[in-house]
Amino acid sequence: MSNPVGDASNLREAITGDLAGFTPQSRAELHGFFTDLPHALRDLGGALESVRQRMDDEHIHPAVREMLSELAGVVSSTADTAEEVYASHAKEHELWLNDD
Repeated sequence: MSNPVGDASNLREAITGDLAGFTPQSRAELHGFFTDLPHALRDLGGALESVRQRMDDEHIHPAVREMLSELAGVVSSTADTAEEVYASHAKEHELWLNDD
């Protein structure tokens, strides 16, 4: 049997350690961050939905399962905003480089 508290704890450590401490040292690292972020958000949303689906046989109120499903959708939808952030960065950076 898995330990969801432990699993969430590992996720929190990755977020507060690896992600919060990320300082790009090159254009390639920044590019990697911006291109991976939308995928990570979609993966998190998908994982939350997978957890919700496995709760169908558990003694968890349907309203709670629905709320978790909605949360999964919200998290996944933030990937679109993350893609816009990178597009904006690329556009603004190009304007800055071409500014005489």
